[in-house]
Amino acid sequence: MKIVGICGSPREGASEYLLKRALDELEKEDSFETTFISVKGKEISPCTHCNLCAETKGKCSISDDMDEIYKALKESDGIIMASPIHFGSISAQLKAVI
Repeated sequence: MKIVGICGSPREGASEYLLKRALDELEKEDSFETTFISVKGKEISPCTHCNLCAETKGKCSISDDMDEIYKALKESDGIIMASPIHFGSISAQLKAVI
């Protein structure tokens, strides 16, 4: 089973540490393969609502670092997201991914 861990923290710290630790625990199981992705330093543009993704079954008109994340998500069986809490919500970087 392929699991993708996406860290939504803009800096190294607890969220990244805890996610990596969880992925390491999964790796100990024979049936899990994990991939870690950090949004830190990535260029992720906001959605422009052009609807190309709806018309082309997922092809985005924006070419940025989300291309790498889309590929990993399509190949995965599960997703784990980790984020610090800012003003009662997940980070802006993780919101951009979602």
